[in-house]
Amino acid sequence: MARTHVVALGLAVVSLAIAPGCRVRRSRNGQPAVRLALEVAPSEGDPPRSTETPVDITYATRAREVLTVAAPIATVRCPAGASAASLWGTDIYTDDSSVCAAALHSGLIRGEVGGAVRVVRLGAMPSYRASTRGGVTSTAFGPFAASFAFVNGPAAGIETQPSQPVAAPDSRWTKAARDIPAQSEGLFQHECPPGGVTRTIWGSGIYTEDSSVCVAAVHAGLITFEQGGTVRGFRGRGLARYAGSTRNGVTSSAYGRFAGSFAFDRAAFDTLPRPPAGTTEFSWDEDLSGRRETQALRIRVFCGPDGSADTIWGTDVYTDDSSVCTAAVHAGLITFERGGVFTVETAPGRAQYRGTERNDVESQSFERFERSFRVHR
Repeated sequence: MARTHVVALGLAVVSLAIAPGCRVRRSRNGQPAVRLALEVAPSEGDPPRSTETPVDITYATRAREVLTVAAPIATVRCPAGASAASLWGTDIYTDDSSVCAAALHSGLIRGEVGGAVRVVRLGAMPSYRASTRGGVTSTAFGPFAASFAFVNGPAAGIETQPSQPVAAPDSRWTKAARDIPAQSEGLFQHECPPGGVTRTIWGSGIYTEDSSVCVAAVHAGLITFEQGGTVRGFRGRGLARYAGSTRNGVTSSAYGRFAGSFAFDRAAFDTLPRPPAGTTEFSWDEDLSGRRETQALRIRVFCGPDGSADTIWGTDVYTDDSSVCTAAVHAGLITFERGGVFTVETAPGRAQYRGTERNDVESQSFERFERSFRVHR
């Protein structure tokens, strides 16, 4: 996906203003998130003050967990007491880097006291530079799909030393399932040499096909970083949601809809409920905000069993950033235990959305919102 490269952050000052009727909601990663109106102003003069409330995070929180395309700027607060965390880049970092480690590296906070910083989401970069600042060492990396930086740049006067060169890991440990040729019926085989290094993976048991096969195999308990080994995998259909977990010293991340998957046991796909013909599978935290390019939308939706409630706003007519599956439970069309099939169609925005409690689901009230949807049989 093409993204704009931002080279100089000083060209504009981005101010944040809370939109009328702003509400705090649970974002896709479980962290609080705030709906914001963004105003870009020239950088002349002092930037306006922001009334945005910082969101508390930890050193394990990565930038992609607090920044999205829809909300590209956030203010976060790092705790006192720094802890080890992964960091790639200098001034501009990969978006799977720790925000707090980057803030420490940029001289914007001190580890013993923590502090608040403002981060901005950037696009892909061709490479990321390693450096050491104040005892914090970042790692170099090649091309990566998304980045972040601090709105006002690093602290003035911080000293930067080039990091000692690090031997590049064997490329076989970075190989994703989608890059390995498959044999019959989606079967593939891959060799993971000894001395592997960790990389980001998404899923548990079933992984996104852009995850590292070798790291996923360590997560699944099939091999170790030290000894490596040869593994077999099976490609399968994409899922509406991938669960994250920590297993065998590897932490995988949760993710929403992704087009392709793989597993080390073909039976893992056989146990998944299949969407009925003519339906689109939605995860329980999925909304319609990613489909706004379609002016009028009417689709049959399948929500799998064993769901859990997510945030919704409205009654009968819901804001389009409400959980579609949860709204269907609220409307009495499906249940969390069994899931089910129903129809969702877009509707005009409303001046007000009334919150109610139905079927053990509590919806929230909200003021004017520009897009809505209805659910029915």
